[in-house]
Amino acid sequence: MVQTLSQIATVERSVARALLITMDESAASTSEYVEYYAASHVAESELWAELTAKIVDRLDPHAVSLEVTRHQVDPGELTPAGWATAVGWADLLDVEPSGRCLSRELWQVRLRRDEAARQSQLSWAALAAVTPHSVIARSVWTTSCAAIPVPGGNVLLATTISDGTVRLWNPVTGSPQGEPLTGHSDFATGCCAVPLPGGRTLLCTTSQDGTARLWDPTTGAPHGEPLAGHASSVSACCAIPLSDGTTLLATTGLDGTARLWDPVTGTPHGDPLAGHTAPVNGCCIIPIPDGRTLLATVSSDRTVRLWDPTTGAPHGHPLNGHSRAVHGCCAVPLPDGTTLLASTSEDGTVRLWDPATGAPYGAPLTGHTSFVWRCCAVPLLDGTSLLATISEDTTVRLWEPATGMPHGDPLTGHTQGVTGCCAIPLPDGTTLLATGGSDGTIRLWNPAFETSRRGEPLVVHTGPVTACCAVPIPDGATLLATTSEDHTVRLWDPATGAPHGHPLTGHTDTVRACCVILLADGTTLLSTTSEDHTVRLWDPATGAPHGDPLIGHALGVSGCCAICPSEGTTLLATTSWDGTLRLWDPVTGAPHGDPLIGHTSQVTGCCAIPLRDGTAMLATVSTDTTARLWDLTTGTLHRNALKGHTLAVRACCAVPLTDGTTLLATTSWDRTVRLWDPVTGTPYRAPLTGHTSSVGGCCAVPLRGGTTLLATTSEDRTVRLWDPGTGRQVEQFAISPSIPHSLVTIGASLFVACSDGVIALSLANLE
Repeated sequence: MVQTLSQIATVERSVARALLITMDESAASTSEYVEYYAASHVAESELWAELTAKIVDRLDPHAVSLEVTRHQVDPGELTPAGWATAVGWADLLDVEPSGRCLSRELWQVRLRRDEAARQSQLSWAALAAVTPHSVIARSVWTTSCAAIPVPGGNVLLATTISDGTVRLWNPVTGSPQGEPLTGHSDFATGCCAVPLPGGRTLLCTTSQDGTARLWDPTTGAPHGEPLAGHASSVSACCAIPLSDGTTLLATTGLDGTARLWDPVTGTPHGDPLAGHTAPVNGCCIIPIPDGRTLLATVSSDRTVRLWDPTTGAPHGHPLNGHSRAVHGCCAVPLPDGTTLLASTSEDGTVRLWDPATGAPYGAPLTGHTSFVWRCCAVPLLDGTSLLATISEDTTVRLWEPATGMPHGDPLTGHTQGVTGCCAIPLPDGTTLLATGGSDGTIRLWNPAFETSRRGEPLVVHTGPVTACCAVPIPDGATLLATTSEDHTVRLWDPATGAPHGHPLTGHTDTVRACCVILLADGTTLLSTTSEDHTVRLWDPATGAPHGDPLIGHALGVSGCCAICPSEGTTLLATTSWDGTLRLWDPVTGAPHGDPLIGHTSQVTGCCAIPLRDGTAMLATVSTDTTARLWDLTTGTLHRNALKGHTLAVRACCAVPLTDGTTLLATTSWDRTVRLWDPVTGTPYRAPLTGHTSSVGGCCAVPLRGGTTLLATTSEDRTVRLWDPGTGRQVEQFAISPSIPHSLVTIGASLFVACSDGVIALSLANLE
């Protein structure tokens, strides 16, 4: 029998290897069977090291991820391409196999598993790191999650969804368990396991429909009628085991109360627990040294309260310390056998408390840069526990609760706020951490994995990159400048991606835009604009400020460009959310005339349009859905507003044609790109369509031979190239989950400023 099994395994391994060799050598399209099941053959034969880039790009990314999750494959066993596919499958799935190479190589950069030899148009990328993990699902906003024990010693993962449904998952295989549970008529907000006498466990879920519901997790059937009693949305729930072996269920509501229920009968247990003066957002149980178990509740009134669930009486005074609404809480065991209470808040901090005395335990835990929503304890194999916290800043953080020190680096991968977390004990004794967020994904992390980065850290902005431009310097080279929400400006060597000097600092808020200014004496300046209402000028060769900040706009400054309205004159134009356009003398920093007013709403950007006579006009775009043209020699509008977009116009650029004329391109929230004749103010052709979400940045892409393409960015996570003469789409680059914001060309490369960094793409194949 053993020999037979060995022979089967040998045959299976031979078949799998032959399959891989055929895929690697053949250019023919992959059959559906191979696309979906080759990963299974690889898994059973443990041939992960042979999953080359060429092969993995032809497989179904979700199938690869499922097999990696099911077999708990260590990242070291996988090729860089295989690991990037397993982690980034949700983004790769939307890309045709022929275009996956670029998307997958970007994921390798995020995972710091990049390779020198590339097969796509990627030249280099400086992207925020992503912690290795598994994505088991993507849907709509996941609001909470919980581990639910089921018969046989197994555990399911329950998740609540913003569409009101509840889903169950097998955390080992990453596959859904049964159909979604339906019944809630509004946003589902929370969930928990409810153990009953006899070993049976129910699932409880809460909703903005004002009810809590109980379910049999093995069948998906409702258990009894909905629990109704709260006067408005129910925010959270937890089970309370009692000394007599029974269990109570606690629910919290935006009506400012907590309620206790008998989960077997569905009847209320005592009166509502009243004391909070604002919505109650969460609850948990907490043991204290005298053997009792208390109920903790947290509220938008900034307090944490403790209750005796057997009597419904408050335990001690409210715990005060947070400066904003408190949203989450959990019990955290310490190595000495005591237990702390953790609470999370919109003030960006996590606090630890001694539940027996109500005293703070150590200083607040700081590190998150936005609201901290929830928390959970994560047991480790050595018997200790970590504290996990999740935040609107898109990160998950792990902490040593005894010392309050971070445990490794933040866990990164979510692209929007993280709103649910729970520990999942597996049959082999290990524990995973599950998280869900408003990015629609459910992610699994191994908290025992060493999260501290290895090797030299990649230089990146620490916030989304908002804009970029080309900057020539005196030695004849050209640098790439980028601006960011991290308040800094960076300069890069566009050929290698190496940073040039230190970040330029001075702005006190998001830096929104940048442009280069070439003065008549040969001097080059870099201009940057910011949400801090200022414009700054820099010497790009030294990184030193040039003069004082330019002050005048009443709100954030959205855009800038240099313009030569007449021979020998260079001005700096800036646009603002205050609805104005301002002109400046870049040499002196003085305003040039009065603000130009014409738009009826925020002005989002501007560009110079060179004319045949050597002069230039200025174009501006606005949330009022129009573009406007200005004659800067008179400071007046040139013709009427350009109308056609149906939503806010976001950006504009000049596009030179081979016949010597120049077009104006505009992009909009209406998902279209429009081309205009700036001399007549008329549309040049029908709108360019194809983007499936708001279109943001645009730039001209000059090619050898004198032709010019138009590049555009969109929140559909693509960069597209267009032939402005025909309106035909020439190329598309899928860079998900990065959201591209702005772009510029230097030589034969296209540089993209995006939500998680900078991407450099080679356009050599288009030359």
